[in-house]
Amino acid sequence: VGGGPVGIEMAQAYQRLGASVTVVAEHVLPKEDLDVQELMQGALEREGVRFVSGKARRACKDGNGIVVATEHHEARGEMLLIAVGRKPNLDGLDLEKAGVKHSPHSIPVDDQLRPEQDRWREERNR
Repeated sequence: VGGGPVGIEMAQAYQRLGASVTVVAEHVLPKEDLDVQELMQGALEREGVRFVSGKARRACKDGNGIVVATEHHEARGEMLLIAVGRKPNLDGLDLEKAGVKHSPHSIPVDDQLRPEQDRWREERNR
């Protein structure tokens, strides 16, 4: 489940390792241009990857298998990989006390991947 870079990379890897892969996603590589999306989906289909279009609404065990359902389709398999993105869990870190800038979605970093800490740096340089 998931058509982003990680989901597509894992789909291709498992397909090339001999598994039969079905990707359930609304879009393949949704942040890319449409021509890139179509190119990648076509290439993976030629390698044998099957695509089920739609948002996964339900996943459940069915005997020895797993069923993932979208609004109009189902995908059945033996294993399930969820690759639907990441979201930082910043709750309880008290980043404000450390002077670390952040939003609910990210912590901005500098070119050396250090968090921006304006207040901490200002106090330290005094």
